[in-house]
Amino acid sequence: MSILFSWLTEEDTHTLDLVSELIHLGPKVIPVGLEHGYKLKPETEAYRDVLEALKRLAREDPDLAVKAIAAYALSSNVGVRAMCRALCRTLEVFPATLLESLIEGRANPLPSAGIDCV
Repeated sequence: MSILFSWLTEEDTHTLDLVSELIHLGPKVIPVGLEHGYKLKPETEAYRDVLEALKRLAREDPDLAVKAIAAYALSSNVGVRAMCRALCRTLEVFPATLLESLIEGRANPLPSAGIDCV
């Protein structure tokens, strides 16, 4: 996965069906995708593809997805935080870790984020 994410940061055109490849690997991709998500620029097709795969995989294993969200929702990287929020919306969850950090004033949400996880 690390090599794949490094490759995705290149500006070249990719012929890989990234969504299918990630889904084929299974739900274990969720925490790895969030861990390496900082390598992708949110405005790129690769970022959108990874996010789409993570959403589909989150529906397959919501428990793993929620654990991964709790681990990465407070990331210092804006793209990773956005991925976590998108997964929250997909699963209609709001992890306790994120709620506690908002209450304590530790969260660093995106300026336009608000509290948009259900």
